[in-house]
Amino acid sequence: MRGVRSPRPWCCAACVTCVTTRSPPAATQRSNPASAFNIVAESLRLGDFTADQIAELYDQHTRATGQEFTKDAVDRVFELTQGQPWLVNAIAHEITFKMRATGSITAGHVDEAKERLIRQRA
Repeated sequence: MRGVRSPRPWCCAACVTCVTTRSPPAATQRSNPASAFNIVAESLRLGDFTADQIAELYDQHTRATGQEFTKDAVDRVFELTQGQPWLVNAIAHEITFKMRATGSITAGHVDEAKERLIRQRA
């Protein structure tokens, strides 16, 4: 592949990538080799969290790091997400890892994380 170049000098080298969800030998043994989405596992839908379950989940972070989510923050997360698991996790991840909030996490942090997530997906 290193020798493949465009005849135009301003263009970068061509690149080919093969992405698979299985090792090459297993990929050739699929029942429908034409489909890369032939997954042999079932998906699982989590139910929505209650406000108490969100508090319990975020309390695991508090116990592990000492960084507290205030009651107002937990209530605001529940208000915004209605307990949808991906959103509950995304907001906490945005605050703790992306925003690198220090000290107690407040409803203000939650609102900022919400806006950041919306902008990232716009």
